[in-house]
Amino acid sequence: MRLQSAVELLTVIVDLEKRLKEVTMPFLITHGEDDKVTDPLTSKLLYETASTTDKTFKLYPGMWHALTYGEFTENTDIIFADIISWIMRELAKETRDQRGSKRP
Repeated sequence: MRLQSAVELLTVIVDLEKRLKEVTMPFLITHGEDDKVTDPLTSKLLYETASTTDKTFKLYPGMWHALTYGEFTENTDIIFADIISWIMRELAKETRDQRGSKRP
C-alpha cells in the first residue's frame, strides 16, 4: 500500500470513529471471532457507540473475516440464517409500526 493511500485510509477511519454516535438506524453486525484482517473490537466499538437502540452484534467463534465466502458451508449457512432472521424481525417491526401509525 502506498503511503498516501495509508494516510487517506487512516483519515477516513478517524473521521468514522468520531461520527459513530450519529448512526441512528437499525443495523446488524456480524464478525468472525478469529478474524485476522479486522479486529472484532472495531465492530464492538460501532455497536457500543451508535446511538440507535435497535442494533444487534453477533460474534461467531472460530470464524474468520469473510463470513459469507470462504467459510465452511455449515458456517455460511449459520450466517445467512442469522441475517435472514434479523431482516424478518426488522420487517415485522416496521409492519407493526406502520399499522400502529394508521390508526386514528
